[in-house]
Amino acid sequence: QISTGCGSDDRAGAEEALSRYLSEKNRKAAGRSTRRRNAEELSIAEVLVRYMEVRGSQVARPRELGQRMQKLLEFWGDKTCDHISSVTCNDYVRSRSGKPWASSTRNGNPSARKTTTASARRELEDLRSAIELARTDAILSEPVRIFLPKPNPNREEWLTEDEVEHLCQIARDTPEIQTIHKGARKGQLLPTRKRPLAHLERFIRVAVMTGTRSSAVCNASFEREEDRPWVDLENGLFYRRAPGNTEYENKKYPTIPLAPALVEELKEWKRGGARYVVEFNGKPVNCGKAFRRLVRLAKFEKKIVRHTLRHTAATWMMQEGVDLAEAAGYLGMSLETLQERYAHHHPNYQRTAASKLAERANRARTEAKRANDLPMKQAEQT
Repeated sequence: QISTGCGSDDRAGAEEALSRYLSEKNRKAAGRSTRRRNAEELSIAEVLVRYMEVRGSQVARPRELGQRMQKLLEFWGDKTCDHISSVTCNDYVRSRSGKPWASSTRNGNPSARKTTTASARRELEDLRSAIELARTDAILSEPVRIFLPKPNPNREEWLTEDEVEHLCQIARDTPEIQTIHKGARKGQLLPTRKRPLAHLERFIRVAVMTGTRSSAVCNASFEREEDRPWVDLENGLFYRRAPGNTEYENKKYPTIPLAPALVEELKEWKRGGARYVVEFNGKPVNCGKAFRRLVRLAKFEKKIVRHTLRHTAATWMMQEGVDLAEAAGYLGMSLETLQERYAHHHPNYQRTAASKLAERANRARTEAKRANDLPMKQAEQT
């Protein structure tokens, strides 16, 4: 009755059209009815649309939330809340990853599960939040449980000082390679004086020395601009949250002081004509593609991404014995997250517990030895 506008071979387009239809249908339904309903009466699509309308303006990345809602609607859009069970949640993970969450990792490789279930788990977390919102707003009259696959292990990779310097050296020294297209040397590769990865050295140094997320480093300016983080070189401060931008609970960007050595380095970059902290051809640049190339050239055995630089900063802080609360505040990270992921690097980490147990064990052993030696001494005296 309603055309999708898609040909018979365009299944993806037809599914998207269906999702839009269900979204609009249930958005209207949500606006018409707010009575309390049981699980078999309330459609999951209506729950998701309501959640998107409420949360869409409250999250740091609304576009990504919308994409996750799209995936959820493709599977759950024609179902009601009573369809949610451990079986259907497992079916959803299988539909998104081609693999049920209950099965073991592929070929014994933990990273195999990581690449297959992470997105599905994140989307099911959104579905759980949407269900909770419906319960809070008294739209859903009964609790509905969402069954999640096990979370992926936290990334633990971090870089040593030598590894950081190795990356910086490759960024400085890697030349642009051009192919000769004419003449007797046609087809030969010729290195030029250009250094297409040189801007990554600045990105790496700022990211490691501040623990700042890559997006804030790549977008930072030396002047105050709307919607852009900026560095106040006069006062040595890094305003990681752009002026006028909202700070979200799950993504905090506190203003931090910069180390004097880093301030001097940044001043030198600005005197050289730079307007932005990380720029390519005079414009701020997203370092993602170039950084992946840099990592390939470095040939590290460990898996390194841009966020590894933030892990590195947190790890170095712990190894240097920085107070946990101060480190968490500087990084814009919750104290719980810091304790869970990085505190074991701290020189004082659970040392008191270990020493007290050892003291008690040694005391018991000493007392037992004394008790065993006493009859022998008495016999010798006799």
